[in-house]
Amino acid sequence: MKLEGIRSSETTAVVWPNGPFAWPEVLRYLSRSDDEPLWRVTRGRVTRLVSVVEMRVWVDIAWVDGALEIEMRSVDRPISQATRLAVVDHVAQWLDLTRDLSPFYQQMRDCPILSPLVQRYAGLRLVGIVDLFEALCWAVIGQQINLPFAYSIKRQLVHALGERCQVAGEEYWLFPTAQTVASAGVSVLRELRLTQRKAEYICEVARQIADGSLSKGELAGLPESGSAAARLMSIRGIGPWTAAYVAMRCLRDLTAFPVQDVGVQQAVQNALQLERKPVPDKLRELGVRWAGWEAYATFYL
Repeated sequence: MKLEGIRSSETTAVVWPNGPFAWPEVLRYLSRSDDEPLWRVTRGRVTRLVSVVEMRVWVDIAWVDGALEIEMRSVDRPISQATRLAVVDHVAQWLDLTRDLSPFYQQMRDCPILSPLVQRYAGLRLVGIVDLFEALCWAVIGQQINLPFAYSIKRQLVHALGERCQVAGEEYWLFPTAQTVASAGVSVLRELRLTQRKAEYICEVARQIADGSLSKGELAGLPESGSAAARLMSIRGIGPWTAAYVAMRCLRDLTAFPVQDVGVQQAVQNALQLERKPVPDKLRELGVRWAGWEAYATFYL
């Protein structure tokens, strides 16, 4: 990723992603639900609030002349150089801008399942979830329910417990903090149509993050492969699928492979014209060809 010096007269940064970047496909992914409460996609732009260095910053992201242009507006105190760089880093993490995808495309060139997809979606980045608590909440919410219902619950959660700001006459939200959710408790989450168990799971995650016993830095720093997933699965309600999903979307583990994901199973079934969805062991067998890029293979599928 190459960053142009932030212009002194404006709070704007210009960023060149590392290699091909398919902005229309990223927008298509970000637009998949009208119930998404954290960002807006309009006229080829994405606007949202981010929280960096204890500041709330509104960002407007657009593709201009082969680069991403990020406009920033502070909700709090004036934006410093450190804040601007933190915003750029946040966007880069969210949209995986620093990743060189050429080895992935080279490896999948002759794969009968992935080859058509890497041609169709060339430049699509694995859109992540930067905040660990948000990633875990979204994964738990999505367990065994359809996507529209998951988005409706997410919207209710954000509007009930998140932080609202007015920017340029529009309403924007930040995802609730772990501290806020831990204080709210199970009864409040139950009112948002979460099941008793999911409410309990989310409150336990919130408690561990709030008291510092669980953190993204801790998970990212674990040296052995699979250690982060094992730590996550030690939490009640976090199983293999949820752990792999969070490793893929938040921890950026390229080997994360949620083989229990019904959507991935369905995509492989369609690609190979199978009579039935492949079981997890069959997916692992097929995934040998995707070694080192399982997360991107999953996302493209």
